[in-house]
Amino acid sequence: MTKKVLFITRSAPHGHAKPREALAAMLAASAFQETVSVLFMDDGVLQLAKHQETSHLGMVNFAKTFNVMELYEIKQVYACAESLAERGFFTDNLVLPVKLIKYPKISDLITQHDLVLNF
Repeated sequence: MTKKVLFITRSAPHGHAKPREALAAMLAASAFQETVSVLFMDDGVLQLAKHQETSHLGMVNFAKTFNVMELYEIKQVYACAESLAERGFFTDNLVLPVKLIKYPKISDLITQHDLVLNF
């Protein structure tokens, strides 16, 4: 039985493994589940920023790998509109297209899924 799975990623892109682990889990889940969605919110929206310079951190900019989500048929990609606005981002500053969602509708999004994983 397939389930609708929602990944919520709230962590900044660098300094820990959570964002990379979230992406790996999304890709793995897409092999077994018909519907895999992702919501970037809070500092997680920073993962979507274009032109991240990471060489001084000694880390690879993994945001460039987000384009593989389409290959894995992860098409429901959301970003919290308030989180983006609080950090001065607009959709044209992002590495992939997202559907904007506001806080009151996030609970509706969550209830539409059978399984919710937070990173």
